[in-house]
Amino acid sequence: MRSTNARDAPPKRLRGLDGVWILIDADALVFALLFGMFMQERMQNADFESSRLTSNVALGGLNTRILLTSSLLVVLAIHALNGGVHFAKAVEALEF
Repeated sequence: MRSTNARDAPPKRLRGLDGVWILIDADALVFALLFGMFMQERMQNADFESSRLTSNVALGGLNTRILLTSSLLVVLAIHALNGGVHFAKAVEALEF
C-alpha cells in the first residue's frame, strides 16, 4: 500500500482563479479598444483641440488633488485597520 504525503499531493488552487484572470484580460481588452477608438476620433475631429483650449487648468488641478487625497485617505484607513495603527498617527506622519 502506498503512503500519501504532502509532497505527492497536487498543489491546491483556488476555485475560479482562471475565471478571474479571464475577466481581467477581457476588461483590459475592452479598455484598450475604447481607448483606441477615442484616440482615433480625437485625431480626426478638431473639436477636441478647441475644447482643450477652453478647459480650466486650475479647476482640473484641484479636482485631481481632491481625487488623489481621497485615495490616499482610503489607503491610510485600510492600513490603520489592518496594522493596528491609529488613524490619527498615520495622518500625523504625512506632515501636511
